[in-house]
Amino acid sequence: MRPLVDCFQLKKREIISLVGSGGKTTLLWHLAGRLSDEALLITTTTHIGYPFPPFRDISFYPGSVSKEQVASGITVVGKVLPGKSKITSLPLSQLREIVPLFQKVVMECDGSKTLPLKAWKSYEPVIIPETTMTVGILPLTVIGRPVSEGTVHRLALFAKDFEVSLGDPISAELLARIATHDNGLFREGAGQRILFLNQADVNENALQQAVRIAELSSKKRAGIDKIIAGSAQKGQGVILWEKNESTPVSL
Repeated sequence: MRPLVDCFQLKKREIISLVGSGGKTTLLWHLAGRLSDEALLITTTTHIGYPFPPFRDISFYPGSVSKEQVASGITVVGKVLPGKSKITSLPLSQLREIVPLFQKVVMECDGSKTLPLKAWKSYEPVIIPETTMTVGILPLTVIGRPVSEGTVHRLALFAKDFEVSLGDPISAELLARIATHDNGLFREGAGQRILFLNQADVNENALQQAVRIAELSSKKRAGIDKIIAGSAQKGQGVILWEKNESTPVSL
């Protein structure tokens, strides 16, 4: 595996929206640490946890930020929720005004109630049109567990959308279906669409399952531009498939 940030092949300016489940916040702060030498905005269109990791160059603005306040380092913008360890989004119109001030923007745009999988309602995820890259995250460690209230947020809707029943084992095929379904992971995706299969480091089988998901997802040609497997926690990854390549890599 290589440094995870390199797998994304980021351009000079990027507005990255993170969606899905099983690693969004971990990936958000991993990217923050790797991009902190640039003018970087960390924010959300939903919620992110508070307080933040103890980065050296981090500034928090519980409201908007002006052009004069933008500098190299991590700038976090959002509204503190009284009595809760979270911040929430600025009004989207206000957020869209400050996004162009930064070289890089990474924002969390989805919620899953800390469960490994979810179904999406009509208003989710919340992605601004300026997004240049949508990263959809799915956790490999959920494979083999049953479809249940303990694994799925909005179980009834999930069962309907993805044609499963309570107790069914979660498989690579199901994760590929979530990644490519019209009501799935990239239902509101904008810009380049990257599928990130997280927790591929737990064992060799997890990485092989990721290859299987890449094979199934790439065949459906559902608008996905790249598939990466790796570990947001360890900051490592491998590109399994790209749109301009004919077949997924074999490991």
